Order: sequence, then structure tokens, then C-alpha cells
Amino acid sequence: MVSNASKVVAVGAARKFAGLVVPELARVGAAVRGLVKNENRIEAVRQRGAAEVTIGDLGNQTSVCIALDGADGLFYMSPHSITARSRSRAFSIVGYSARYAWPRGR
Repeated sequence: MVSNASKVVAVGAARKFAGLVVPELARVGAAVRGLVKNENRIEAVRQRGAAEVTIGDLGNQTSVCIALDGADGLFYMSPHSITARSRSRAFSIVGYSARYAWPRGR
């Protein structure tokens, strides 16, 4: 459940599925932080309702940690075609989330 105080990171916020989730999360009161790969997608994500936008890459631990800092939730949908690389990235973001974003006794 999302509350007014929730900060949710939407991975791939400029893409198809996360792009649909961002406005809905904002509509129910979440402060959405969009994670995008390219600077040229920032404005489109803000127009969808994101309160913040961070540039990063799932293959870069530092950018993932920055994106997750202070977040209460995460929206991430991995590709339907699972390759070794996409599986590794999915496990990485879940692992970073558990270690860095939510060790606060939740």
C-alpha cells in the first residue's frame, strides 16, 4: 500500500510499464523518484508525475544506491526475455535494496 509519505523509485520511468505506473503512484499520493538511463528523458518523466528524477544504470552499484537512498518502495519490472545479464541486474537491484535502502528495521 502506498501512503502520502511514501517515496517510491520507479526503475525505467520513461519506458513502457514504469511509465504507466508513475502517474498512478503520483495520483495516490506517492512521491515518485524516476530512475532513467539518459538525461534527455528527465522532462518526460517529470510530466508523468515524478517528483524527482535520477540518472543511473542498473549495472552501476553507485547509481542504484543513490536512486534508492531514502526510498520506501521500488517498482522494477525485468525484461520478459531473461538473459544472464538481465537476471544479474535484477538480482543486483533487489540485493542493493535489501542492503542499502531498507535496512532501517522495516
